[in-house]
Amino acid sequence: MLARWPLWVVALCAFLAALALAAGALVAVLGWLGLLSRSAFRSSSGTALNVVKVVLGAVAGVGALMGLVIAYRRQLVAESTDDRDRTRLFNERFSAAAEQLGSDRAGVRQAGIYSMEGLADDWPAGRQRCIDVLCALARRGHVLEPPPDAPIEDRLAWDDDRQFRHAIMRVVAAHLRPEGAGQADDHVPYRPVVSWQGGNFDFTGALVDGGDLDGIELTDGQLVFAGARFVADAPLVLRGSKFLGKSLLDVRGARFESGGLDLSKVVVGPKATVNCSDTLFEDGRVDISSTIIEGWFYLCRASFSGTEVELSEAVLRGSIDLREAKLTKGVVRFDDAVVEPERFWFQGAQFKGTVMDFSKAKIVSELDFGSATPPTGVLLPPAP
Repeated sequence: MLARWPLWVVALCAFLAALALAAGALVAVLGWLGLLSRSAFRSSSGTALNVVKVVLGAVAGVGALMGLVIAYRRQLVAESTDDRDRTRLFNERFSAAAEQLGSDRAGVRQAGIYSMEGLADDWPAGRQRCIDVLCALARRGHVLEPPPDAPIEDRLAWDDDRQFRHAIMRVVAAHLRPEGAGQADDHVPYRPVVSWQGGNFDFTGALVDGGDLDGIELTDGQLVFAGARFVADAPLVLRGSKFLGKSLLDVRGARFESGGLDLSKVVVGPKATVNCSDTLFEDGRVDISSTIIEGWFYLCRASFSGTEVELSEAVLRGSIDLREAKLTKGVVRFDDAVVEPERFWFQGAQFKGTVMDFSKAKIVSELDFGSATPPTGVLLPPAP
């Protein structure tokens, strides 16, 4: 606050405060000498000397107080200058990293990823800005793999771009994993100490052809793949991840082409949300086995075509929304799963050539199919 005041204002305030203090001391001395009362003046041989000492002490105190205020003021100004210099340095690093990321040379762009990563570690106030840049580059428009007979230049350019996007995914995953934890096959080469928890990671509309996110923990942040396209043999792997607090995994409207979604051994906390509404799964596998779901899991209007959905040994205590979902020529297994959701909504769901097998599940609460009897294709446990 003082750093925002002009120096003369601070000095004047200090002088007035010190003057009031000196005046109070003078009044006390005069009272002690009897000059403020009708009593006789109590003089002695040392009276004059004592008065001089008091006055000089008051003057010295005023000077010392003003010196301290001015020194404090200079310290605040210096700190403010340091903050401005630090912010300017961060902005310069940001511009340099962005320039690297926009380079036509693959090696320079790759270096730009790690420059932006280091800046995000060092600059908490600008961390989300750095994350936004990396995510924007990962979701930017790019072409599919060229045919085998394409010119070598086209294939090299495609591979460079693919490696670039995979590097971004690895950086994001590494900063969301618990400290000291690697991927399932332990091929992560480093362990960053700075967590990016609480950030929003937006890969909306991205074309995803690789890059695992298994073992991450997301607390009060968002991981968004809405409208993304997952090409053949490139599943979204989140095996062993945890979504805690008010975190969100958003895969709305995404398309999985002969790939899949791996949510095995995942934990979805009571306030967390996984949203797969309007998602298309084609000829792949959705693995939700051994998963604990206590929050919200939306699959409403999702379409499963020739897809195997595995929920074996899952614990389903949250809200599972399958309203108006379409399941065609597939199978959904709940072997040894504990089904105790607050609500398990199936209203309007369509099962065409699909088996939803609850026969080996442990159902401890009501399944709401929206009608008195379950639809064709659903197998329930035998009546006790």
